[in-house]
Amino acid sequence: MLFAGGHASDVPALKAAYVGVALGESSSPAARQAADILLLDDNIATISAMIAEGRAVEQRARRLVMLNLATTVVKQAALIIALISGLPLLLTVGQQLAIDALGGMLPGLGIGAGRPDPRFMQRPPRPSGRPLLSRKVYLLGYGFFGPLATLLALVVPLIYARIQRVGQGPLAVYDLLHNSLQPYMQRIATPAGVHTLITTSLYVTVSIAALLGFALVPRSLAPGDRWPRLVLFGLVALSFLLLAAIILFEPIHPYIDLISIPWWGWLAAVAATTVAALAEAIRQRLNPILPPAGAAAPTGDAPIVQRSRA
Repeated sequence: MLFAGGHASDVPALKAAYVGVALGESSSPAARQAADILLLDDNIATISAMIAEGRAVEQRARRLVMLNLATTVVKQAALIIALISGLPLLLTVGQQLAIDALGGMLPGLGIGAGRPDPRFMQRPPRPSGRPLLSRKVYLLGYGFFGPLATLLALVVPLIYARIQRVGQGPLAVYDLLHNSLQPYMQRIATPAGVHTLITTSLYVTVSIAALLGFALVPRSLAPGDRWPRLVLFGLVALSFLLLAAIILFEPIHPYIDLISIPWWGWLAAVAATTVAALAEAIRQRLNPILPPAGAAAPTGDAPIVQRSRA
């Protein structure tokens, strides 16, 4: 229970409440000392805004963790697939940093933008003692976002390997894995090395595109709040532009071990973004975290707030 008061007689209630709030300058010194939170504006409505903001921060933190778990799955899956199948997907440090920065960090900056949805006040509070990172966070990160991004990213290198007959004849699997461990300048000088660079570049490009598709669908923004959506869209577009610059600007290639990809690889990246965004939109529709717009708050869903009448 949250209790708001400011008189000296409210001190026992402020100490006994789960959260005690003193009403700023109008409160007695004893009440301000006993309270957990001090409202500087003496406005009781600030409490509701504070709770809504806190719930939005909690939801956005969980979503940010889920997206970062997905980047981990994409990177680790490449190693496992390379060791099992022989596909040259042994990602270098530069390639992994590109996935982290463009697929996780930049879009993550847009997740925290914007006012919280007012409907957060219609949700029941998180049970006391339940961890912020619940089982659902790990299930979605490791079981939905990550595997789907990996699957979308894996299809494109497989198509390329099929078209180029990678792993057959002179481009044997052993040669590809061996070349994928060589420095960039040695790899670029041999046909097998070029194929490994294109294969990993396709995987990195499409995996980043899929991760951006997940981030493109907001989860906790207020209805009609346009500028946070524009910020999120702008950060996703910036990630795409930086990715294109890295792939197309040849002087950067030796430092990040990426190379120009076929034209259809970019079409596959756009398709991966679209599929990931649609999958996330469908998931959010099937599993809403907020009641429908305009719905009345169910009894008992709002936090109990009591205020001293003295």
